[in-house]
Amino acid sequence: MFKLESLRSGYGRTEVLHGVDLVVPDDGVTTVLGHNGAGKTTLLKTVMGLLPARSGRITWDGEDITRLSAHQRVRRGLAWVPQGQQSFGTLTTRENLLVVAEAHPGGRGRLDEVLALFPALEELMERRAGLLSGGQRQQLSIARALLTGPRLLVLDEPSEGIQPSVVQEIEEKIVGLASRSGTQVLLAEQKVGFALNAADEYAVLATGRVVRAGRADEAAVDAAREALAV
Repeated sequence: MFKLESLRSGYGRTEVLHGVDLVVPDDGVTTVLGHNGAGKTTLLKTVMGLLPARSGRITWDGEDITRLSAHQRVRRGLAWVPQGQQSFGTLTTRENLLVVAEAHPGGRGRLDEVLALFPALEELMERRAGLLSGGQRQQLSIARALLTGPRLLVLDEPSEGIQPSVVQEIEEKIVGLASRSGTQVLLAEQKVGFALNAADEYAVLATGRVVRAGRADEAAVDAAREALAV
């Protein structure tokens, strides 16, 4: 289980997270909903070790990882897909994948598995990433993260700026990762439907605080929308 307890974080003198509690269950997906400025990206950066926690704890399977560096967390199995479909634009799809595969033990052995998950990428292997559509770049970003063999995949607004058909495909892949491969997923999103369809648990973040949380069932859709309407 991945767990945040009373987590506080921010930038300089500005505190953004004010005591956040959150759990990502084993073999499950937790989604964090919130408007722009709610603190979602700050939360994910703190989880990844890109921002230090000011107080509180981050534990994973009972181990306190609060003070570990980002690269130490990656070695333990965290993988980060930041907002904005990031990739090396001047490199081809193949080169983008190989950069990651060759840097991680077993990465090359995961290439076929990752391409089977995102078969559209196979036809784009020689195309520069900068020429891909937003949806194709997002699939590439997730594929690159999966080449590291993560135990916990952290995604920041994967549906942003991409067409609905690709959003649905990504949703299906996220659900499949958790149910079939046992990968835990922490997802930050603004789109309630996509976020809750993919999730087992949800939390609504507002001004750095969790204002609503629970199981991501049918009742959660109205509850989340009500919380986001405030």
